[in-house]
Amino acid sequence: MSTTFQISEGERIFITHGIDVNIRSDGRSCMDYRNILIEQNVNETCNGSAHARSGNTDVLVGIKLELEEGNNSSQDCEWDGKSGRVQIFADISAIASPSFEGRKGEDVTCQLEALFAEFLPQYLDLEKLIVVPGKSYFVLHIDIVILECSSFSSLIDVTSIAIKTALFDVKIPKIVVLSVEHNEFNVSDDEFEYTQFDARKVPLVTSYTKIGSKFVIDATWEEEQASVGTISIAFLPPNEIVLMKKVRPGSISSDSFPSLYEMAIEFGKKLSAIFDKKIQENNLKNDGKITFSLN
Repeated sequence: MSTTFQISEGERIFITHGIDVNIRSDGRSCMDYRNILIEQNVNETCNGSAHARSGNTDVLVGIKLELEEGNNSSQDCEWDGKSGRVQIFADISAIASPSFEGRKGEDVTCQLEALFAEFLPQYLDLEKLIVVPGKSYFVLHIDIVILECSSFSSLIDVTSIAIKTALFDVKIPKIVVLSVEHNEFNVSDDEFEYTQFDARKVPLVTSYTKIGSKFVIDATWEEEQASVGTISIAFLPPNEIVLMKKVRPGSISSDSFPSLYEMAIEFGKKLSAIFDKKIQENNLKNDGKITFSLN
């Protein structure tokens, strides 16, 4: 994420030396997240929605189901007739950060869309989005709105949590097929007749920023300026890494990868376990608000 502001050399040295002894300027250790606030069902016009905030990063995700018709002919290359589709769109507010004024935020939103589009559809049960086999289906529109942002690594992590939280909120209306041949069906208007979308297998993404000789998670803007690069990793329990991608410019030695891999497995397990527990607790409370700390 480019910015017109830079930290001084003295600030960079101070941050780097602190990381070397596992002490960050805000009191966290290298593997500590800041507190995260999550809210579900924050937009009544969406089929699923979530609001996530951590530090100076604030993200709103809305998910809508849109009916589309298709066929199995060779001319329809976008649809195989056996599953629905996913479309991801990101937008950033001009007041999210001074560096996003005008059209400067397009690079950030394009990177965000490309990152999640690269792996997310593979871990969604898109067969549940079929309305009439071979005839019609739902498109899952995932809209990301960045309300506030400091560091790009924090933005990726908070967006990942917001997307998975919103997916847990998606309710697919009950469909009664009247005629497959003529693509006729009824969509129930009863709000209690629905199928809950299964988001349990959706990976969570954590970004690891290299500062000096160590990696940190949930980097601040100042820490990003002192870093040599950031790698985002999507983790799927119990111990599978499904994506490892360099998301910020800089030079990271390949010698760092074995320790990074072990770190990502260990932290991925911790994050997934705490997130799943909080989601289950929230379903029991049903008040829509989840607040938790990973420290």
